[in-house]
Amino acid sequence: MIAFFMIAKVFFVFELLVLFGCGSIMLLIETFDSMAVLIERAQSISVLLPVIYLRIPNIIQEILPFSLVISAMLTLAKMYQSREYISLLLSGKSPLYIFIPIHILTFFFSVMGFIFEESVTVKTNTSLQAYLIEKLQYYGQDFRYYSEPKQWFKNKEVFFHV
Repeated sequence: MIAFFMIAKVFFVFELLVLFGCGSIMLLIETFDSMAVLIERAQSISVLLPVIYLRIPNIIQEILPFSLVISAMLTLAKMYQSREYISLLLSGKSPLYIFIPIHILTFFFSVMGFIFEESVTVKTNTSLQAYLIEKLQYYGQDFRYYSEPKQWFKNKEVFFHV
């Protein structure tokens, strides 16, 4: 049971580091893209700060799946490098004992990411669209935002709002 929590802790730390690192890089790229629109519209840089702030949930939603895969690989690589993987196998534990905490946390982060995307991201994208129209008179869809929840249908009835 102790190994379960140690593996989960290592995975959680790697997930936060990868999410923060990739998010920072994507935020920097988005900032430069937004600056191009600002230069085109001849606006000041102070208009950019709310755009960056409102763009953060969308960036998290975009990089979460990749960060989960990278974190799982880093966790297994760290365990293999420090010989924890081999010692667990030699002590009679099955490989599933190592993978179960990673799968549980990956599933948890995926569900939380889904809830975050459908509750927070849609609202911030709606606010961002309104802000871009108000401040920049910008009506384009170049920023890849969506502001309405998608829907799944089952037997001609709304099954789940996605």
